Amino acid sequence: MSDPSRVSRQEQLRLEILWAMRASRTPQYSGWLSVKGLRAALNQGGGDYTLTEVCEACDYLASAGYIEDESVRGVHFDASQPSYKIAAQGLLLLDHKIPPDPGIEDSRK
Repeated sequence: MSDPSRVSRQEQLRLEILWAMRASRTPQYSGWLSVKGLRAALNQGGGDYTLTEVCEACDYLASAGYIEDESVRGVHFDASQPSYKIAAQGLLLLDHKIPPDPGIEDSRK
């Protein structure tokens, strides 16, 4: 189990993003979240993240295959703010069905 005092802010943010994206996968929502909308949701839940931090965390998650960028599907909601949705790998990570990622908070580390 990980030591909470050793979890970096970015590791925690990446995990929170994955959980937020998972929660957005409901029949009434498409699952796509803009970076600005994601930041607002995270900060409403008690976070204090900058837009830059959220963008950097999304870049990490997308490059690792845990979330999809809107450009992957040819969907473009607003060119001024990228949108993302959770990918199958992200769901598997949250469900502990694949090994932990060292850059994301995980109780198995």
